[in-house]
Amino acid sequence: MLRLNTRDIPIYFFVIVMLFLCLSCVRLVPRVDMVGVPPEPTVIVVTPTIVPSPTLAPTPEPTKTPKPEITVVPTPTPIPVLRPTVAPTPPPELYLEITDPGNNIAVSSNTILVSGSTLPTAILEINSVRVTVDVRGEFVKTILLNPGQNVVEFIVEGEDGNKIRDFLIIRYDPPLPFEFFLLVNAPSNDIRVAEQIIQVSGTTSPIATVRVNGEKVIVDPSGYFFTFVQLQPGNNNVKISAANQEGKLLTDVRKVFFVP
Repeated sequence: MLRLNTRDIPIYFFVIVMLFLCLSCVRLVPRVDMVGVPPEPTVIVVTPTIVPSPTLAPTPEPTKTPKPEITVVPTPTPIPVLRPTVAPTPPPELYLEITDPGNNIAVSSNTILVSGSTLPTAILEINSVRVTVDVRGEFVKTILLNPGQNVVEFIVEGEDGNKIRDFLIIRYDPPLPFEFFLLVNAPSNDIRVAEQIIQVSGTTSPIATVRVNGEKVIVDPSGYFFTFVQLQPGNNNVKISAANQEGKLLTDVRKVFFVP
């Protein structure tokens, strides 16, 4: 009896599998009788002529415009400009100019107008009274005078504290007193008129008090006065009176006949 070695079993198994595979690949071809079978036509294989493709001209690529080169211009170094040093303008010199009036004069009025010029920034005092100086440096001031000699003192002070002092001597001679009088210019005395309203006028002392028919009338600085009076038909007495400060009274009566 055949004894198999267990170590040879894998080998036997491999051989059997290979035989089985070989037998499965074998096909039975039937026998064909070649008698009476027309021969197969001869196949002529026409080899086509291969026409070479036309060579394509290479498409020229557009020429690229070169980018402009940016030239960096170096920034020039600024040349320092030498500027001349401006010297500060010195402040204007303090001055005082008296335009009017002149020195050592005599006047008959108890007031006088003084004027002049100095720096617009200066401080001006006349007889210890502060006086305004305008933007042009000009000043004007009315000074009250006393009878006799008057000394007008000017003191001007600048911003730096400097001062200028000047004087004017003015003599005030009051006019001699006028003799008190009354002069009636209109109307004339003993006249006949056809107008109901007439003018009454005349001159007297400037300081006199004038009344016409009891009504006070204004007297101007020259002593002249005037007013209007309404007449009654027939005879009219127009009474003009003037009184001075001492109580002296002057009177004039004008007769006027009014014919309507």
